[in-house]
Amino acid sequence: MSDQTTIRDYLDALASSAPTPGGGSVAGLINALGCALGEMVSALSPNASDDPALCQAAAQLQALRHASIAAMARDEAAYAGYIAATRQPRSTAEEKTARRAAMQAALVTAAEAPIALSRTALATLGCLQPVAARGNKHVLSDARIGAILADLAVRAALINVRVNTALIKDAETAARLNDEATEIENEARKRLEEVEEALRSRSANSAVARE
Repeated sequence: MSDQTTIRDYLDALASSAPTPGGGSVAGLINALGCALGEMVSALSPNASDDPALCQAAAQLQALRHASIAAMARDEAAYAGYIAATRQPRSTAEEKTARRAAMQAALVTAAEAPIALSRTALATLGCLQPVAARGNKHVLSDARIGAILADLAVRAALINVRVNTALIKDAETAARLNDEATEIENEARKRLEEVEEALRSRSANSAVARE
């Protein structure tokens, strides 16, 4: 997705028979939306300029949003690389060997791209915690939606990781990527709960204040 692509154009491409964009690209877009929501909550917070934690979170979310958009292009390129590898000639034994090697290398790249995106989405969840804890109380629903989107981006990216590792013949490489995926998945659950706890605390405090 380029800077000139409209949402309508992107969705039309996604709905078409073209191999890209696909689910990995969508995961990047989802996380970018979660980042933007967190940035919005920070921007609408009257105390943002005087709150270092909110300022830092907003700056990090902006960087993560840009990283998420870049991840969309990397995912599409990784898939294109795999398709190119499958189309290599295979008339001779040497060609078949070279094709298999190229496909395996492309699969590793295709797994590493969503692993990188899942780390970006995990970092997004971490940045949304101070936003939920300190941001404008009137738009905390947006912080919650942002966290849900970031968590969804983690899970979506890891689906693509595991689809590719299932085809990687190097057991050590596949295990390394799968182990990292599991660690990210577990940490994402923890960070999402931290955001939810901050939101529950803010809600409870508001209820007490109204009594």
